[in-house]
Amino acid sequence: PTKHPLSAIGTSQPTPQPTNFPTESPTESPTKHPLSTIGTTQPTASSQPTGCSGMTITVIVATDNYKDETHWTLTNTCTDEIQEAVGAKTLYAKSNTEYSATYCMPQAKYQFEIKDDFGDGLCCKYGPGRYEVISDGITVASGGDFVHSESTVFGSCELELVKGEHPLKNCHGDCDEDTDCEGELVCYQRWQEETVPGCAGSGVRRKDYCAHRPPNYSYLFYAGDGNGDGGLKHCEGDCDSDADCEDSLVCFNRRKYTPVPGCDGTGRKGSDYCIFP
Repeated sequence: PTKHPLSAIGTSQPTPQPTNFPTESPTESPTKHPLSTIGTTQPTASSQPTGCSGMTITVIVATDNYKDETHWTLTNTCTDEIQEAVGAKTLYAKSNTEYSATYCMPQAKYQFEIKDDFGDGLCCKYGPGRYEVISDGITVASGGDFVHSESTVFGSCELELVKGEHPLKNCHGDCDEDTDCEGELVCYQRWQEETVPGCAGSGVRRKDYCAHRPPNYSYLFYAGDGNGDGGLKHCEGDCDSDADCEDSLVCFNRRKYTPVPGCDGTGRKGSDYCIFP
């Protein structure tokens, strides 16, 4: 049997979408992201927000053969509010087409949930569809091979001091150096209550927290000891000579926490970092 027997039987073409849209806007502001409105309005795909003081979140969806089945919600779990939503039969007008929308969101913990009404996901029996969610330049969710739904949680509601956790997770402290943090997280060193990238709240004064390294390679990052193969990128260490650095970068030698030209953060005590000459 065909996947959609009711829509597949017959030879006539489906009725085209209406070309006229309502010209009047509602006179009253709707409640914030009510569930009843999901699927009735078309969200606007936007370019990269400028001057975003919160989290920049990009949602990419490549539709499969049945684009009307796909919809998703982005919920702020700190406030339990739906911040953004794309309902079925709204934004995704074409099958087998990639769509991207970028939003500026408050610093918080979010749950992204994507659903397929028929229960065959986005991939792979009825087309090579997929989705990807990028938060502040870092992919936090991706896929396409699911059944009815799939969800991912990312971000953090507040900075948190966690005792006995090693390595420390995102937005957790107190760390002393990058090696105290999980994976490619870096230890964000603070003098007072400076904002920690990707985390909410001010945390405990003068305590340091693990966070994702900003994607522009301007934050000092301890990537291990250089081995002379030129593998260390801008603001990465620990280098011993220029040969440890990529391309035309040079090794900046320092003592303790000497500031590194062109780089942010304090890095690992006594480590040397690659910079532009």
